[in-house]
Amino acid sequence: MIGERSSVCSGLAPVRFYWHGCPSSQQGVEEAVEALMCAVDTGARVWTPFTESITVGIFRQRIKDAMAGRLEPVDHVKSLDRVLQSDLFEIRWQNVEVVERDLTGHQVAKRVHVRLIHCEPQTFPHAVVGLHAHEKVVFPGDNGRTREAQQRDIGKAVAIYGDEARLRWAIYQL
Repeated sequence: MIGERSSVCSGLAPVRFYWHGCPSSQQGVEEAVEALMCAVDTGARVWTPFTESITVGIFRQRIKDAMAGRLEPVDHVKSLDRVLQSDLFEIRWQNVEVVERDLTGHQVAKRVHVRLIHCEPQTFPHAVVGLHAHEKVVFPGDNGRTREAQQRDIGKAVAIYGDEARLRWAIYQL
């Protein structure tokens, strides 16, 4: 197991944030927020303009905090145990409030965990590239299912990294 590495998102210095395949940093933030919303927008979720706006704001603010280097290690950003040409990290949201319809059709408040996996290319200091957003599903009774699900999502990020790294994720400023 690799020891905990520090993210540039917690280094108290400005960081450029990009989303893979999106050449603009500003547009990249919006693409990442959209990916995060898609990750939590299951068919059972109920959104009002107010709840959607609040959730978008929560996601956007954490990314802006990352760009300012203000994320708290482990609580907000954590290294992942993958060895690539670049370090992988996850930006973390714990207890994001959502509303779902249960089997009877009643609305029920629920809190979910959301992750944005990004790489920090060693050849581009103070830049991060968002690769994959997902809801961390926690299974009752677990039996290793939660970790397996998370490993699948990390695998998706690793695949995007591998497919796009040689093209610098279509980010020409890097």
